[in-house]
Amino acid sequence: MLKNRTKFIIAFIVLLFGICLLNTNTVQAVEVTEEYAQTLLDMLPSEIQLDIKISEFENADNIVKNKIESIWKENNVDINNISYFCEASHLYVGIETKTEDFYKAFIYIDVKNPYSRKTKEIQLKYSDSNKYNVADETFVKNLKIDTTPTIIEVNLGLVKDSSGKETIDKIIGDYYTNLIKDKSITVKADSGAGGISGVGAGTESVGIGIFKNGFLYRIEIINSTEIVPVVTVPSNISNDNLKDYVIDEIKKYYPEYATHITSINKGATCYEKNIKDGYTINTDNNDNSSIIIRKEVAPVTKTDTTTNIKLQADTNIVPANTILEVEPITEGKTYNTVKTVLTNVEKMKVFDINLLSNGVKIQPNGKVKISIPIPTEFDTSKLAVYRIADNGEKTKYNVTVENNNATFETDHFSTYVLAEETTEEQATAEVKQGEKDNTPKTGTNNTLLYSLGAVVVIAVAGIVTIKKYNK
Repeated sequence: MLKNRTKFIIAFIVLLFGICLLNTNTVQAVEVTEEYAQTLLDMLPSEIQLDIKISEFENADNIVKNKIESIWKENNVDINNISYFCEASHLYVGIETKTEDFYKAFIYIDVKNPYSRKTKEIQLKYSDSNKYNVADETFVKNLKIDTTPTIIEVNLGLVKDSSGKETIDKIIGDYYTNLIKDKSITVKADSGAGGISGVGAGTESVGIGIFKNGFLYRIEIINSTEIVPVVTVPSNISNDNLKDYVIDEIKKYYPEYATHITSINKGATCYEKNIKDGYTINTDNNDNSSIIIRKEVAPVTKTDTTTNIKLQADTNIVPANTILEVEPITEGKTYNTVKTVLTNVEKMKVFDINLLSNGVKIQPNGKVKISIPIPTEFDTSKLAVYRIADNGEKTKYNVTVENNNATFETDHFSTYVLAEETTEEQATAEVKQGEKDNTPKTGTNNTLLYSLGAVVVIAVAGIVTIKKYNK
């Protein structure tokens, strides 16, 4: 029984000790009134010196916060009972962000009853604040910056495993820095609403700060920015396998996201603008996003072994597996059509030129270069190339001579003619030489007239003589 009482007393003492300890660590909450909030703000200085450069402004928030908390603690203020926050050197705090506000810290303290907020502005001085330069400011103010919604292309996986805002800000800042192309200019970004979505990212608004020689002179608000990843597909991947290739690439960086992909469809828009080479990734959880898919550009060179006619292009214009098919034409309907259409040609070579991919005739997606060997009997100063349509319509191409080849560019294939043209002067001379001479000969006509006149005179004279004799 005594042992039980002893245990009870010990337990009771431990309980009392715990209660006392708890009471020791508990501070009575202080109600923050407007007057008390103002008192707290009055403790803070009107200016704070920061031991960092202006270009390191991202650290200003924490530095200012630590300084004001240190001041309050020195004045026996329990900061755990205060609802407050600070904004120091932000590039974006709303549509009305001003450059001069960047060099300020804004301290906000919440008043509990009635709810309101007390504010104080503190001027900030950086270690290089004395680097302000009027000429630099004028230069930056005069820079032309496109503030319309922007699409920024990035490598796939760039936003992987990031916290979002820091990545977005760096991508946007680097984009505008490269856009300006001035080594003394650095652009940094501070994004507002937005974040990472799917394989890309975006923001509805962002402030960009334009620094020259490390000093901030200008802030611009960009309405919207979309960060879209690009997948470059090797040229040997067929269009039928293109989407499967892209999904496999996405799996490398976003394996969980890839399991939700239901389709990838050509076409994507950003702020009502079409994204060039854009595709839309559709998912079963509606976490859809945009992606840019481009085929790798590789040279395509093909030569017809029979005629030695050569094609030069790249995989943006024709598929890598393109076959150049050339058939010389020396007779028949097409040849006769060419002869009828080209009347000012002395010599010509006619070819039916076609491109095939997977056994199907195709047309290039742009201009390709064609080279036709020039026969030795052709005068290179009179060369011309014509395309003759089925209806006889002719199209003439500019020709250059390269290594004894007639070279030209075209974006359509059918019947082509390498011709040696007759010059206009020669053609005119030939027509005169070949004409039937129906023009009256001026000299012959005059002689005939003289002869007839003489006959008439002689006849009249004879008649007069005969009449005189008969009398």
